[in-house]
Amino acid sequence: MKNKVLKIIYIVLFFLALAVPGVMTLAQKRQSIGNEDKAELTEMNYLNFTQKFDAYFSKNFGLRSEFVELNNRLKYNIFGESGEKSVIAGRDGWLFYQSALHDYNGEDMLTPEQIDEIADSLKNAQDFAVSKGVRFVFAVAPNKMEIYGEYMPYYHAEYTGEGNYERLMSALDERGVNHADLKAVIKEAKNGSGELLYHKLDSHWNNLGAYLAYAAIMDKAGLEYTDHSETGYDVQKIFDGDLYGMLFPGGNEKDWQVVFDTEDKFYYTSNFRGSDDMIIGTANDGGNKSVLMFRDSFGNALYPFAANDFEQARFSRALPYDLTDIGAYDLVVIEIVERNIGNLLEYPPVLEAAE
Repeated sequence: MKNKVLKIIYIVLFFLALAVPGVMTLAQKRQSIGNEDKAELTEMNYLNFTQKFDAYFSKNFGLRSEFVELNNRLKYNIFGESGEKSVIAGRDGWLFYQSALHDYNGEDMLTPEQIDEIADSLKNAQDFAVSKGVRFVFAVAPNKMEIYGEYMPYYHAEYTGEGNYERLMSALDERGVNHADLKAVIKEAKNGSGELLYHKLDSHWNNLGAYLAYAAIMDKAGLEYTDHSETGYDVQKIFDGDLYGMLFPGGNEKDWQVVFDTEDKFYYTSNFRGSDDMIIGTANDGGNKSVLMFRDSFGNALYPFAANDFEQARFSRALPYDLTDIGAYDLVVIEIVERNIGNLLEYPPVLEAAE
């Protein structure tokens, strides 16, 4: 009789354990992990019920973040592998973004015709800017693994030929398009100083790398800017790495960030909520001239330098790049990360409509 009671208790506890995640699904609003899309129970019918419910439950069951965290930590700490498909676990604690791997391996490269098409569209954009009396600079932010490839896993072989970046730079040179070769600038600085220019736990450059990029852009624009090369700075462990957050959604480890010993002189003219805002507007009463910068997430660390130098500045993440009203600015900058060069085929700059 006693054994029978114990078996019943065990069975009850077993099914209660199975039910906990489901109950917590109803009690909690789960957050998406990494860059995945959040599954919803929408447009469900008897034909797709199984597929829809499986996709929803797999991304929304209770304690999901905790289970993902545990699984990823076991893989990372025991095998040195990433449990998140968007993140590559490198050497010495370095993390890399999977989406940039095609450039590093030399896979899925653009055709010569596609490179020419992108270069031609940028030449047209520059010609349009010049016709309005506006300076133009194009810049590509290098992929992190292109700068710190020595920390990539040994089983990812680096492509030694000319990739999309190098071929596009050559095509721009042939057409006389004003561009800043940020990869050359950052590689030279890395080899010369030994200072870290990208985050270990994030896919982007740090503030020092962003300043070097900004200085190169301003040099190409032929405009004066605040020289931070001799400005003191501190390195503080205060930064939340995006790749670390994808891999360990419940973790709290911080990354190092460069903090310059300067105070911001600008103020926001837009409804600023964060550096990922689609549009950021700034003004600086002590600044000079105006700038319109089209940027991506690499511009999060880039825009404050420009905001501190220009009297009026507008930073846009909108696609495509709308140049129709650039006559109000002194400088137009287009910045895009290396892994997304191909996006310029789908989103070429929009110029003034022909009459």
